[in-house]
Amino acid sequence: MADEEKKKKDTKEKKRPCLLGHIITAVISLTFAAGGYFVSGLFADTKPQGEQAAEEKKEDPSAEINALLAESTEGSKPWTYELEPVVANLNEPGATRFVRATLIMEISGDMAQEKGKEFLGLKTPYLRDWLTTFLSSLTLDEANGGKNKERIKNLVCDEFNRRLFPDSKPLIKQILLKEFAIQ
Repeated sequence: MADEEKKKKDTKEKKRPCLLGHIITAVISLTFAAGGYFVSGLFADTKPQGEQAAEEKKEDPSAEINALLAESTEGSKPWTYELEPVVANLNEPGATRFVRATLIMEISGDMAQEKGKEFLGLKTPYLRDWLTTFLSSLTLDEANGGKNKERIKNLVCDEFNRRLFPDSKPLIKQILLKEFAIQ
């Protein structure tokens, strides 16, 4: 009987190789592989050179703004830049009311007109997006009346200056309303 038990024990050991050792080895290998992958991601330079150059330019926005300034500011006259019309629904529950606004920005003569128009042309989609969102937050009472329109013009002027010329003096002198129709 002892021989039979010994034979059964020997056959069980032969049938089941050391599975636990293989599992431990696999887990350790996967852990080191995952760790190596994540550590290499931390130290690798994954940005293409074009993105690095663009990021370096973004780090110093004053350099971009300085390039826009006119070389000679003596006697430079302000100039204007017209935005395309913006249409936005007013924040009026129960009624479909909208405002159509066309704005003209009066730009300081400190900014060179040709370079400035090119710069504003690139930034126009961002300005229009903000303006649409801003106008949609207004109620009918907040949009009607002369005092409210002056307040809106001042808010828009301040926000445009903040968005276009951060850490610089404001170059938009005022906002003019070419059209401000509420329907």
